[in-house]
Amino acid sequence: MRVRRLPIAIAAVAGLLAAAAVVFVASFDVNRYKPELVAAVRDRTGRVLSIDGELSLSLLPRLGLAIGPARLSGPGGHGEFAQFDAAQVGIALWPLLSRRLVIERVSLEGLKLEAVRRRDGSTNFDDLLRRARGAAGTDAHPAPAAAAAALSVASLQLRQATLGWRDETSGREWRLQQADLEAGRIASGTPGSLRLSGRLIGKRPLTDLAIELSSGYTVDFATLATRLAGFDLKARGKAGGASTLDARLRGEFVADPARGPFELSDLNLVLSAGHDIAGSFAGHGSIDPEREIAALSLTGTLDGSMLHAKIATSRFSPMAIRYELQADRLDLDRLRAVLEKPAADATVEGAGSETDAHTDEHARRGDTAVLPAALAGLEASGSVRIGALTLRGVHANQVTAEIHSGANRIELTRLGAAVFGGALDARATLTGSGRHALQMRLAGVDAGMALRALFGRDALDGHGDLRIDVTASGGTPAALERSLDGTAALSLRNGAIVGVDLADAMHRLQRALAAVRGGLAAIEQASGARDRTAFSSLDASFAIRHGIAHNNDLDLRSPLLHVTGSGDIDLARKRIDYAVQVKLSESSSPGDPAGLAALRGLPVPVRLRGSFEALSWRIDPAPLAIDIAKRELARRLQPPLPRRR
Repeated sequence: MRVRRLPIAIAAVAGLLAAAAVVFVASFDVNRYKPELVAAVRDRTGRVLSIDGELSLSLLPRLGLAIGPARLSGPGGHGEFAQFDAAQVGIALWPLLSRRLVIERVSLEGLKLEAVRRRDGSTNFDDLLRRARGAAGTDAHPAPAAAAAALSVASLQLRQATLGWRDETSGREWRLQQADLEAGRIASGTPGSLRLSGRLIGKRPLTDLAIELSSGYTVDFATLATRLAGFDLKARGKAGGASTLDARLRGEFVADPARGPFELSDLNLVLSAGHDIAGSFAGHGSIDPEREIAALSLTGTLDGSMLHAKIATSRFSPMAIRYELQADRLDLDRLRAVLEKPAADATVEGAGSETDAHTDEHARRGDTAVLPAALAGLEASGSVRIGALTLRGVHANQVTAEIHSGANRIELTRLGAAVFGGALDARATLTGSGRHALQMRLAGVDAGMALRALFGRDALDGHGDLRIDVTASGGTPAALERSLDGTAALSLRNGAIVGVDLADAMHRLQRALAAVRGGLAAIEQASGARDRTAFSSLDASFAIRHGIAHNNDLDLRSPLLHVTGSGDIDLARKRIDYAVQVKLSESSSPGDPAGLAALRGLPVPVRLRGSFEALSWRIDPAPLAIDIAKRELARRLQPPLPRRR
């Protein structure tokens, strides 16, 4: 009889306990502990916690605490570091009886966190990291492995979170918006899985990517050893100048602070830009946070070309890297065209659409920046080797380069290539202060090929050497042209000046002199694409000042002509004002057609003027006619030589 009454007694006691719990929760005012909670946060962190909403407590089926809107200040109570709209924490009751903490559910709505690196290199969360490390290492706050292993979280949820990062030194800014996170069981040594989605917005460079991340994980709470298995990140949108980027990164990540560097293995990156450029890479890497050392090695293909890259860091803050890049061929013109192709919806909301418009306006005016700010601000040293390179219409082979950057400058300490049928050897410096320098030598090149590739027009033919040593100031190509200072020298063989036929001009001059009766009109003509002045050698040097190249030692020779001259070439305005003296070569035949022998020994002045696209030449024959008449009169007045007997 008593046995049959036992379940009834237990049920009655349970009912009384449940009723007591309901009465306790209903009568317990958890909000009166707000001041104690705020004070505890201030005492432990020095920060100010503001709880704007109400606290609520629930007991069944789990111990639960819900918090309304709350905010956490920055260090010392200044500014704002984090806030959320609502938070809920649920703790299982029965495991507490065996001293195990099982958090069944953690949920945050509308979390906003702003991390900042200041100009002095510190961050607005350094104090939290110091306190966390100090608490873990003191006897007053022990963190034994057994206690850590007893912690378990059944699920973690973030809804519509915003996580921001701003670097005041570089101006870079990143923001993960509309972030939703779902994580399964989080327990020491127990495998779990997570899913994350959101929108990554960045400035410098402009970025707007929809991202999806999934991964398995295992964490040892005592040692913080972590493994991410089946890591799978997808990104789609606008990044790095590409308006339509689609990328997927997969791999495995292992971190064990007690054993050394974090390891990245089985990395696989697949990407496409629009429908034209595709790449696929495999590799591995490592990260040592304590020594601030990281390394990454990738091998694969980009736009059908084999490519191998190695990147290593020697310091994280500020970042310092060393890199090596090797490729069998790269068409940077094609790559740039794909990256700059506008997408149907290429506006990055809240991330620099105004900057885009500003950049586009400069591009329309041909006023694009000379110094890539992202590279100039990064302390880096690297080497590049490319079998075949296409850049701005120039095709080069066997390209090798050594590049150093940092402190707002870029130094090209060596650039070598086989180009225009010859060899290039160059050095250059670009600085953020706007002062730049270039030293370049082209040896044995095809001048016509070079001018057509660089300037899109024919001006000279022939093979030879070009040397340039110049400095310039400014941040755009137009400003550089206006400020060029330095020297240049040109030496060509067996070629021609295109647009002017001086031999034909001499024939026309002779015909005009022979046919004239009375006054003489000037002979002038616009340059023509079919007009050519052939030469066996052409040598000239230039002194360049404020974008104007002055020459006074032109020496052009051919079997028929010897040409000297001086004048100016305005590189910024693209105009020429040049005076040459044309003489029949001493080696020319006395039987030259049309009686050119009459001009032998007389310097014929020819004036070349106009823009690069509309050049014309002019000869005034009147002074020549006077000189010829004087020479003929002198010849006739000269007494005859006595006859020999």
